[in-house]
Amino acid sequence: MIIYIFGLPIYVGSFTDPTQVIKELDFCKNNKKIDTSDYGVFEELGGTLEEDEGILFDLRKYTEYTPYTNSEIENHTQFFLKELNIQSLDLTNNICRHINCGGHTCADYWFNELSKGDHTLAHCHLSDPDDEMFCQPGESMFSFNYFAKYDNNTHAGFYFVNPSPIHTLYEMIDDIVPAFKRSIKLEINEGQIVIFPSSLLHYVERHQVDDKRITLSGNLYKVVDGKQ
Repeated sequence: MIIYIFGLPIYVGSFTDPTQVIKELDFCKNNKKIDTSDYGVFEELGGTLEEDEGILFDLRKYTEYTPYTNSEIENHTQFFLKELNIQSLDLTNNICRHINCGGHTCADYWFNELSKGDHTLAHCHLSDPDDEMFCQPGESMFSFNYFAKYDNNTHAGFYFVNPSPIHTLYEMIDDIVPAFKRSIKLEINEGQIVIFPSSLLHYVERHQVDDKRITLSGNLYKVVDGKQ
């Protein structure tokens, strides 16, 4: 399903068996030395990002142990393109931008655990504007967030930030004209995935309950010419 937020197409879809994702994530988290000869230990990217930004776990060395998750990401990427009627674009989760790169360390995704009091600051998935990679072909085109453990009623919400300049002048009417809002909460449920432009700023409000909030995030890249 395609919805439009601030005029941009946002895809929302559901995984067929959400319990499989949790099983695969738990396996990766609890087996940090699956094969030290080839893949090394399981990476925690910096452990705790900041004191209150949760814990980020890199999954790129574990893709052969997450077959269900991999297939669902690929399936929903195709559903997304089909719904937008885009036939001239191939997307991959691999940073190398080749669909069949033959490696196990290339898939660009991770999962994030938020505990009570944690939040995620507003950010996008592009390089810094001063970086030479900014908006170049190697950047991701789209990003995704899968809600593995999420209660829409009690867990911290996921918000998209308005890409247009907003002045306080509009605050008195943004309930009437949502396009004027500074940010909009995504209405989504556990077991669903959202795919959105990588340039779109987003954040997670502060988590206020004791049970953990778990999401799977990643990026999608334009496949380079001459697929391998």
